[in-house]
Amino acid sequence: MEMNVFTYTTAALFTFVVLFQFSYIIVTFRYSRKPKALKQIHPEDTISILIPAYNEAAVIESCLKGVLALNYTNYETIFINDGSDDYTLERLIDLLDAERTVINPSGSLIYAKVHEVYRSKKYPNIYIIDKENGGKANSLNAGIAYATGNIMITLDADSILQHDSLIYVNQEFNNPDVIAAGGMVQVGQMYNKAGKPVFKGNPILKYQLSDYLMSFYVRRFAQSKMKMIAIVSGAFGVFRRDVLHDIGGYKKTLGEDMEITLNIQTYIRVKRKQAKLIFIPEAVCFTEVPENLRDVYKQRIRWQKGFVDCIVKYRKSFFRTLSVGFTLFLFWDAIIMAVLGILTIILLPILIIADLFTIYHLILMGVSVVLQFVFRVTTYWSATRYSHNYRWFEYVRLILFFIIELPFRPLLDMSFYLFGTFSYVFEKDKHNWNKVKRLGNVEITKKSA
Repeated sequence: MEMNVFTYTTAALFTFVVLFQFSYIIVTFRYSRKPKALKQIHPEDTISILIPAYNEAAVIESCLKGVLALNYTNYETIFINDGSDDYTLERLIDLLDAERTVINPSGSLIYAKVHEVYRSKKYPNIYIIDKENGGKANSLNAGIAYATGNIMITLDADSILQHDSLIYVNQEFNNPDVIAAGGMVQVGQMYNKAGKPVFKGNPILKYQLSDYLMSFYVRRFAQSKMKMIAIVSGAFGVFRRDVLHDIGGYKKTLGEDMEITLNIQTYIRVKRKQAKLIFIPEAVCFTEVPENLRDVYKQRIRWQKGFVDCIVKYRKSFFRTLSVGFTLFLFWDAIIMAVLGILTIILLPILIIADLFTIYHLILMGVSVVLQFVFRVTTYWSATRYSHNYRWFEYVRLILFFIIELPFRPLLDMSFYLFGTFSYVFEKDKHNWNKVKRLGNVEITKKSA
């Protein structure tokens, strides 16, 4: 078989892709461990849970139930109503039996006008900030200004914290070098009310389950070990309060979770080289994900627009304050890999139609499928290390679903990447959130293991 330039180039790129994917697998197998034992030997540091809410009436009660069930005492919760035009504020006031109070904010963070601050009469450690609409980043800045905790947890209103999460956070932040962290985000609809994972639901939910498990139990876990985390999920992030004030809080962007992470990575490299940004797989929250293709599309387009927005905002920091290694890792992982995947999808039918498809290309495809399968197996193995276990027949169903979705996942991922990027470039309102409808289908009533 004649080896031309195209073949050599293809082989070289494919080799890099395989080695890069295997780096994730190797690091995961090397460092995955059983969950750390809960140790309450450290004094409870003060924690503030910040929950921005815009039209979240359908899910706010479940979120509150999760907060009330936490196995921790030294914490406060602040719901930030961002100018909701449904009955989110009224629902919160009713649930909390809240009354107006006066609190003086601190710092100089930028956020929209605050109308009122409320404090619960039933739960004195829970507050409501009612402010003008300004977006999620703006709301989080308001929460930071009014919060008193040394540690800040940012939580989406459609998310429920696992009852021991704050203990694990406190354990890790007992190390003064840890200044930020991401928690484990699980697909809430794929759990029963007792907090046990079950493989159920429609194909859209199962598609997202695969994404979340691979993203956190392998990718985020390995990135943490390699000091390459570029995104602390907005659904469950943890930060030191003084650091958030030092970096000027959240900036207006569609991808506020990536922006704050890149800001902190810059802060580490410029001001606190010994500081750490970590992943805490034992600290878990359950989030509600979209249940139909239309809402998944809206969410993933927003995510991609947020990614591009942050790349544009930090373009002058790459290869400079953000190191060459970090920049190359981010670009290869999030851009080059995606572009290569898109090119593969485009070129494959062309090769077949032009009768240029050879045994060589078939071998590459076979290796790619095997690699994806190994990545999935690594994910499921890592998940079991952190007590995310399925029954044996559910693992069979997981593998069968992998086979079924194999030809469709790349097409979906490509469409989200391309449409999100083009939407960012051509839309005038780049910060349109395209908000996904909340259904309130996540409810964990018992303490999960």
